[in-house]
Amino acid sequence: MKKMALSLLFIISIAFSQNNAEDWENDKTLLPSDQEKKIAASDNLAVSTDNIITLAVLDFGGHNIDSTSTITLANRFRAELMKTEKYGVMERTEMHKILQEQNFQRSDCVDQTCAVEAGQLIAVKKIVTGTIAKIGAIYTVNIKLLDVATGKIDKNVSEDCDCPIEKVLMETMKNLAFQMAGITSEKKDRKIAIQRGDASLFVKTDPEDASVYFDGKLMDGRTPVSLENLTPGRHTILVKKADLRANRVVELKSNEVTRIALKLEKQKTVLNVSSTPTEAEVLLDHTRLTLSKSGQKTPAIFYNISAGKHQFFLFKVGYADTLLSIDVKEFETNEYTINLRTITDEKQIYAQKKFVKHRIQRKAGRVMIFGSFGLAAAGGILTYLAQKDYDDAMDAKTTLQNSSITSGPEYEALVKENKDKSDSGDLKTYIGAGLFGAAGACGALGLIFYF
Repeated sequence: MKKMALSLLFIISIAFSQNNAEDWENDKTLLPSDQEKKIAASDNLAVSTDNIITLAVLDFGGHNIDSTSTITLANRFRAELMKTEKYGVMERTEMHKILQEQNFQRSDCVDQTCAVEAGQLIAVKKIVTGTIAKIGAIYTVNIKLLDVATGKIDKNVSEDCDCPIEKVLMETMKNLAFQMAGITSEKKDRKIAIQRGDASLFVKTDPEDASVYFDGKLMDGRTPVSLENLTPGRHTILVKKADLRANRVVELKSNEVTRIALKLEKQKTVLNVSSTPTEAEVLLDHTRLTLSKSGQKTPAIFYNISAGKHQFFLFKVGYADTLLSIDVKEFETNEYTINLRTITDEKQIYAQKKFVKHRIQRKAGRVMIFGSFGLAAAGGILTYLAQKDYDDAMDAKTTLQNSSITSGPEYEALVKENKDKSDSGDLKTYIGAGLFGAAGACGALGLIFYF
């Protein structure tokens, strides 16, 4: 009986094991194979891969246009191209940092060979280069997209604009960025949208053919020009022509035409100098500071300086003296920022501190010397007034001596006048003498401090 029970248990266990084996084989079909895992992984990789091409935009070259304007226009094109989201655009600072680390010295990289070389150094697939030329009043912009691997031109876009440079910045750069990205934008009304109203403005300028900005927005047309459908109220009008400017705040009235005539004048030439750290003394056209002259503290602004070659000298205790040659451009705000180099030589720092101390003493000495002149002048004036009082006292005494009057109110009045004038003369004499003494002491001390 016991043997029969063990035999039955053995048969049941075998059957159960076979069923589990079949279930395991069936369940294996629900698990991915190694090949399926690889396919799934590659699919996931394909989905997460960013297919946007990264490119860099080099600074544009220019003909009959200053470098500041070309850099600004290139920055605007870079920003507009980034907005299209068709390319990954490298930041200008990052691009220049890499090129500097690679000792890439070309600052006017506009030809294809140079652009491709720059693209290889900064490791991008595409590189953009361009030129901006001005002929008369017409701006011509030409921009190329190059393939760094092949050196071939993938796309070339260009546009001409008979307009002020502000319009090239605001409209042309955006149009070319759209063309480069292959985006077709609908033609918009060339007139800049202004709040609709029933006021009108007529702008006349001397000279004519100037661009008009209404509350900071560039309007179509050149002066003399009529602007219609404007909102009544106070508005700011700015007109520009080359280096000439004029502005006016106008009050527009409903259903009326406001007329203004503006005389255009040249913009001031300004030099703006900043430093890191700040509070450094800066002198224009001086090789260094002198004991008699100190400079403006940075940030410093110099107005109405002549265009051309200049030098400015920067000085700050604890930092190396810095002398830079600059080329100031006329009718522009010329901006310079200088990073001062720290010095560790204790003797040099001590000499700088000694120089500053000596200069402070010399300034104090100069103040004392000029102050002594003032004190001496005051003493001289008091001496002169004292002499007049003595003369008046003497006149009163002479009148008494020549008068037969020996008593009474008139006699007492003459006696009092003589005494008062004499006392006043004595007081002024003493004060004058004191002022002369103070002037001598102050002048002597001033000479000691000054020299």
